[in-house]
Amino acid sequence: MKEKIVTAIILLAVLIGGIVLWQRGYFNAADEQDASRLVEDFGANLKAVSLTGAEEDVRDAIRQEYADFVTPELLARFVAEPAEAPGRLISSPWPEKIEIATVWKVGQAFVVDGEVIYLTSEEVAEGGEAFREKISVALEKRGPKLLIADYDLVPVSE
Repeated sequence: MKEKIVTAIILLAVLIGGIVLWQRGYFNAADEQDASRLVEDFGANLKAVSLTGAEEDVRDAIRQEYADFVTPELLARFVAEPAEAPGRLISSPWPEKIEIATVWKVGQAFVVDGEVIYLTSEEVAEGGEAFREKISVALEKRGPKLLIADYDLVPVSE
């Protein structure tokens, strides 16, 4: 009798755990792939936004390169404060891409953690990378579309 009770408790715990994970979205691979693809595609555009040009040129580049990827609110924040926007600060190294480390889904929102990979001409010719910068990106579902709602550099502990 004790074995049946213990087995029933274990099965109940597994069932409850599965329901919690399902509700949080850990089992939806298609959504996770969409979130990863969005952040990777956004990362491919980072080098196209030079943050050191004339202020209006920088704002125009932000609008042109980021509008399809970010919420209107985040776009407005980047345009208002271009220094807070991701992009190319100097000619070399430049942000080449974003590598995804983890994707977490909670309801219809995602948090994507990863790293921006920076290159110079030397790395392009010989391989490797200049350095990496940790980021955390929040995504929201807006209608049928996922959009980046927040983009933050993750401070590196010393």
